[in-house]
Amino acid sequence: FGDGAAVEGGFHEALNLTSLWHLPVVFVCQNNLYGLSQPWERTAYKCDLAQRARSYHIRGECVNGMDAIDVYHSVDKAVQLARSGGGPSFIEAKTYRYRGHY
Repeated sequence: FGDGAAVEGGFHEALNLTSLWHLPVVFVCQNNLYGLSQPWERTAYKCDLAQRARSYHIRGECVNGMDAIDVYHSVDKAVQLARSGGGPSFIEAKTYRYRGHY
């Protein structure tokens, strides 16, 4: 999902329930610093989504979303954790938007 979804109530509900029930879920958020046409600094106080996940006691990590190898290693670690009963993880892949959504 994209960073714009992280300001929706469903995002917080999903984090809360996966943490509460210790579900084997790996959340991957592509953060290009824009929610539709609005830059993050105009819609939210901080653009550190991994920190928001950590507030639900979910392992949160921020990776370079422009580096496929970095993303691969992060997802692999999160999947291994989920499969071994370690609960949910949240990966924030910081990217760059080259053009608009429209």
